[in-house]
Amino acid sequence: PEPAERIAAAQVLGEVGLGSFYQPLVPLLRDPDSRVQRAALLQAGRLRNRKLWPLVLDTLDSPRLWRAAAATLVAAGTPVVPQLIAASEREGRSPEVQARLIEICGRIGGQRATAWLKGQLSHPDAGIRSHIVHALHRCDYQAQAEEAALVQQQIQVEVARSAETLAILKDIGNDGAVQLLRQALDETLAQNRERIFFLLSFLCDRRAILQACENLALPSAEKRAYALEVIDVLIPRALKGMVFPLLTDLPPGQKGQQLWALFPQPQQDRLQRLREIIAGPAGRFNPWTQACALYAAGELSATAVSETAAAAHFAPEPLVRETAAWTLSKLDGPAYRDQILA
Repeated sequence: PEPAERIAAAQVLGEVGLGSFYQPLVPLLRDPDSRVQRAALLQAGRLRNRKLWPLVLDTLDSPRLWRAAAATLVAAGTPVVPQLIAASEREGRSPEVQARLIEICGRIGGQRATAWLKGQLSHPDAGIRSHIVHALHRCDYQAQAEEAALVQQQIQVEVARSAETLAILKDIGNDGAVQLLRQALDETLAQNRERIFFLLSFLCDRRAILQACENLALPSAEKRAYALEVIDVLIPRALKGMVFPLLTDLPPGQKGQQLWALFPQPQQDRLQRLREIIAGPAGRFNPWTQACALYAAGELSATAVSETAAAAHFAPEPLVRETAAWTLSKLDGPAYRDQILA
């Protein structure tokens, strides 16, 4: 009955190190005490019996245990990759767990993990795409001739998303009510640009491209100019016109003008843009950006957004739900309180 003794039992099983003698570890992996579970997870990595992997995978959604589970799966190496892929493709996986599975694949590496990650480059969730390019970078991925076109196509997708974000920034205005939303959209642009750099590193000299990315963030104008020269020399000509506007120090409006010539954007009013962000498809905008749009709607007393905010009250992310509730209370408290409680 003592957790300390069960922890000791898990450690002994790991030190014995017989993969065939894994059964006593199974109840410890399901133990109600998280300390025992953590000890059992770490020792499962030493036993390396494939029958333990489903139990280890089940703990990836635990805030307390997922790091220990990840370390165990990485220690298991390439034999566990097929189960990682199957777990990622299972319906109902949260973005957090999907990101963890992708990170583990990247840390393990190998042909199977790299091939699967390449196939995920066009994932609809922008945050997941960031994890994918980071994982491919860990795998030292370089696109072969037949793959280069797919990488270039994904760069075009990321640039088109950036053009859309710049159009949203233009349409929502610049007053105090939308400042938090503008900051969130600026961060979206920065993440787009980071993904573009990783994608470029799959096509070109990876070290030179990523060093140029770092130099563009430095205060030295000379180093930024040199970084642009390096990128100009390295990247394919077909990509220069769409990538360079995102790398310069131009104001967002001027960057947008250059990109909108390639990726035309419809002009919309502020409220249309708020509704677009709040009700956007899963993964298009992260929960923080959606919460900022809801907050802006509340600050603007934008009753035209009430119906969209009411739908967001049932979003899967707690941050979005809670902000939607606050927004609805600002816009029409009694009416929407009755509607939601009903």
